[in-house]
Parts: sequence; C-alpha cells; structure tokens
Amino acid sequence: YPDIPYKDTDDYVITTIGDRLDLLAYSYYKDPELWWIISVANNHITKGSIFPQPGTQLRVPTNISNVLRLFNEVNGL
Repeated sequence: YPDIPYKDTDDYVITTIGDRLDLLAYSYYKDPELWWIISVANNHITKGSIFPQPGTQLRVPTNISNVLRLFNEVNGL
C-alpha cells in the first residue's frame, strides 16, 4: 500500500459503536472496498481491524485520486 501523507483537506471523525472502516469508506468514497485507505491512513490506531474502537479519532483522506494512482502503480495495474 502507498503512504498516505497528511493533507489540509483530510477529514477527522470520532468513531462510535458500530462504526466500521468499510462503512466509513462507503460514506466518504461511495465504495466500501476502499476501507484500506482509511486503515493505512490510521495504521497506528486500527491495527489491521475494520472495527475501530469507539471514541477513536480517525483521519479520513478526502482527496484519494493520488492514493489510488500510487496503489495501481505499486500493484502493476
């Protein structure tokens, strides 16, 4: 996965009970399969789970076109 640098346009959310990374990805990107972007951006918090602890602040990158381009390059797509 590519590194996801901090940007001024990133959103931050405080998780509640029932939040999942795939649901957040759907909410922000209209694609639940992009949950890995939120996970990579918060790898020090989520520890490989799609279920963040309630009350956790997550960074949600909002401009993901460069992230997807780098992902495709790294994976030869």
